[in-house]
Amino acid sequence: MVLCCGGKRVWVMLATMALVCVSTIVGLWVYQLTSFPPPTNKWDHYRLPDTLVPERYDVALWPRLDPDADGLYIFTGHSTVRFRCLRDTNLILLHCKQLKLSTMDSDGHLVKLTALRGTPPAIRKTWLHEPTQYLVVQLNGVVKAGQDYDLHTEFSGELSDDLEGLYRSEYTEDGVTKVVATSQMHPTHARKTFPCFDEPAMKAVFHITVLHKPGTLALSNGMEIAIEDTTVEGQAVTKTTFEPTKKMSTYLLALVVSDFDHLASLAGNTSIRIWARKNAIIQGHGSYALNVTVPVLKFFEDYYNISYPLSKSDQIALPDFYFGAMENWGLVTYREANLLYDPDVSSNRNKETTATIIAHELAHMWFGNLVTLKWWNEVWLNEGFASYVSYLGANRAEPTWNVKDLIVLDDVHRVFAVDALASSHPLSSKEEEIQRPEQISELFDAISYSKRGPQSCGCCLTSSLSLCSSRVSKHI
Repeated sequence: MVLCCGGKRVWVMLATMALVCVSTIVGLWVYQLTSFPPPTNKWDHYRLPDTLVPERYDVALWPRLDPDADGLYIFTGHSTVRFRCLRDTNLILLHCKQLKLSTMDSDGHLVKLTALRGTPPAIRKTWLHEPTQYLVVQLNGVVKAGQDYDLHTEFSGELSDDLEGLYRSEYTEDGVTKVVATSQMHPTHARKTFPCFDEPAMKAVFHITVLHKPGTLALSNGMEIAIEDTTVEGQAVTKTTFEPTKKMSTYLLALVVSDFDHLASLAGNTSIRIWARKNAIIQGHGSYALNVTVPVLKFFEDYYNISYPLSKSDQIALPDFYFGAMENWGLVTYREANLLYDPDVSSNRNKETTATIIAHELAHMWFGNLVTLKWWNEVWLNEGFASYVSYLGANRAEPTWNVKDLIVLDDVHRVFAVDALASSHPLSSKEEEIQRPEQISELFDAISYSKRGPQSCGCCLTSSLSLCSSRVSKHI
């Protein structure tokens, strides 16, 4: 009995100690989460303040397709962003990531500020704030509401193979290894190429110039308007200047330097070009994409009742590409397998994938590019709509396929499996819940592209809304 009672006392003591330990840990955890005030400095917030808005960028980039003495591939460039001040402020914040900025004056400041009218305030201090990926410019005075200013930077960066920002892609053709400089700015990688206001609502006009190795060609969002051979820093280069873009978000900017070839056609006054490796073009692997693009563009012009807003529609197949495709305005980038079609070895499923992906990306030329989401918390609206109308566009190009029937198999059933997992997430979030770049990237999944839940959202919501609209119109 005594030993039994003593044993009970020991167990009671151990249980009590365990509860105390757990309570202490929970208490410390709660204290850490609640005892620290929110950041007070604006550069500690992930969202840009609403004091400045960009109007235009003048960007010149020079990607090196050969390694330097240290074996590194680099790019250099300079950028001038013109912005308008909405409210007086003594602080300028731009996004900047993994760039080495040159000093612009004897005080070691990383930027040069000029005013279109009058004299700008003196710069007090500049630095790169890595936690939130900002270039911070503190001023001794204030920039004035209603006035325009130019902010100039010069920089260099690594042309790495990480598939982000301006990056390097390599492939082998005829036994020769070739290097391509290409880009993926979406969703938050433009800041890795040049300092910018890297948020989707911060639209501006882009004036792009690219210096590149003689014998290569450069592509960007706008049509090439001037190509000249020149010498820069003692090196022979080709300088390509592009027409200004429409007003657009930074994530839609695109650049490619390569020795690719292309197929071309016209859709009304719009130039259609399919770019790929020379051998792929010679073997006709881009022909199907060219044949699909023309009727799909015409379909969306009728569907939206808005003419295609650009002078050209380039689509390019890349050897290394993270996403299946990206809707850069005027220069859509693809994985090779999603744009090229070889009738000798490709399957019918490959052909259907090429048609629907082309339709998906071209749908974004209006819904997403011409009209853009304010913030990334509503990605489903952009991608869900494009997923739905991609079947409509592909159906116009291939009317005998009954491709619209595949929406249930390819989207609804696919997302059922994903949405059943504990890792599923709400379709729409509050703006303040999506702040960091990694949170933004996580949203691009089957839920945002294809979900149909209790609220009938995503791709299936747009399908349901279209059906309801059709029925209401017929009833009226």
